Amino acid sequence: MISKQNLDIFLGKYLGKNRLDIQIELSDEIDILDKRYKKDELDDEAKNYRTYGGEFLFFLNTVVVPANIGISGLKDFLPIITELVNRGDLPATVLVPFGIVPNEF
Repeated sequence: MISKQNLDIFLGKYLGKNRLDIQIELSDEIDILDKRYKKDELDDEAKNYRTYGGEFLFFLNTVVVPANIGISGLKDFLPIITELVNRGDLPATVLVPFGIVPNEF
């Protein structure tokens, strides 16, 4: 599970950005963390941040709920997901697994 502090950092970085910008910036961030991981330079908090960030990037790229963190882990990113739906960057149907029925139905 991602810590509250790391989640706040993550949300602070990516709220207010469009889907493409998030995909580009998060991909770069994950690449940096992967390099540090290979050198065994990440503590458990950073490893969790990398895992959750990577799973969220997978979701943005595929619009599929990631198996590792599932819907419960993806709920942590609901503020960003909702914002992206409101911008039209994600289809409203992505909210259904969260129990949110979009008005478009």
